[in-house]
Order: sequence, then structure tokens, then C-alpha cells
Amino acid sequence: MKTYFDKKTDEIKSYWYKRCEKLLKKCEKLESEADKLNEKAEEHLSNGNELEWEEAIKEAIEKENYALGIKEALKELGFFLE
Repeated sequence: MKTYFDKKTDEIKSYWYKRCEKLLKKCEKLESEADKLNEKAEEHLSNGNELEWEEAIKEAIEKENYALGIKEALKELGFFLE
């Protein structure tokens, strides 16, 4: 039989696991958006639009870095990523 402390510990673990899952989903979304921006940047470059290419690349890099930061934070919290 679980004690009050055990139940509260399980609740806290469940809460943080759900938060980490949400962050992981956000990370996947950011990576997907970055991929789309990279494709868009390639189109701009092939069309000779260097300014739009540069903007798309910058935004893609920002999103990729944000996603990497989330992954690193999750690893430090002990949430193992595949």
C-alpha cells in the first residue's frame, strides 16, 4: 500500500514526465519548421533571391538552436532521448 508521500511523489513524477513530453513535441515541431525553412531558403537561392535566402536561413538556424537547447535541457533533467 502506498503512503501519502509515495502518492505525491508519483504525482510529481507524472507531472514532470508530461511536461517533458510536451517540450519534446515542441522540439519536434521546431525541427519540422526549420526543415521547411531550409527548403524555402534553397528555393530562394535557386531563384537568386539572396535576401530572402538569408532571412530564411537565419530563422531556420534560430529554430534549430532552440530545439537543440530544449533537447539539452531535457537530457540534463534525465529525460532520455532516442
